[in-house]
Amino acid sequence: VAFLPMYSWIGLWTAGLLLAMTLTSVSNLVMYFTRFTDETFSALSASIFVFEAIRSVGKLFIAHGSADVAYLACLCALATYWVVTTLAGFRQGVLINERFRSIAADFAPLMGIVAGTAASIACLNLFGTQLPSLALPATGLSPTLPGRETWLIDIFECPVWLRWASFVPALFASLLLFMDQVITTRLVNSPDNPMRKGHGYHLDLLVVSVLCAI
Repeated sequence: VAFLPMYSWIGLWTAGLLLAMTLTSVSNLVMYFTRFTDETFSALSASIFVFEAIRSVGKLFIAHGSADVAYLACLCALATYWVVTTLAGFRQGVLINERFRSIAADFAPLMGIVAGTAASIACLNLFGTQLPSLALPATGLSPTLPGRETWLIDIFECPVWLRWASFVPALFASLLLFMDQVITTRLVNSPDNPMRKGHGYHLDLLVVSVLCAI
């Protein structure tokens, strides 16, 4: 079974299901969500990110042993975390003015990533230690699958039964995207945050549907 055509059908089914949710106002179900739902989903998302970060750094220690690469990567990761948590705490601080503290807290993740990237570049320039980075194809922006020269995929390579079977994983994917979108909006509108998104649950879901189709 060709993976990319099947993957494409799953994406199309997911986009169609999200569009159906938009047209039938399924987002109105958000009124039945509770604080417990929000916190559980947030904890799950945070746990996934923390696990992936620890696993990525752990792989370096397994691959390099006690090499400088693993330790420097760990230090950069800890520095990124420290910058993010420190700036995020500015909102409750008293230094400088309130607007500056609010901006620093809102952009804490971005500033932390920039600081961690700058630290890795400094390690390369000062110590000659190259930390792992995203590997890009030497030929530039092109498909990496051997033998494929175009970005376009023939979705009709799949047999008919597989096109219909793709509905099953698409159903789970659409439910996940729906929960992610509406709960994220609920968290933004939480009284704990001094923000207000306004009305746009259905429009947001429509945008997600279009992006899935693309």
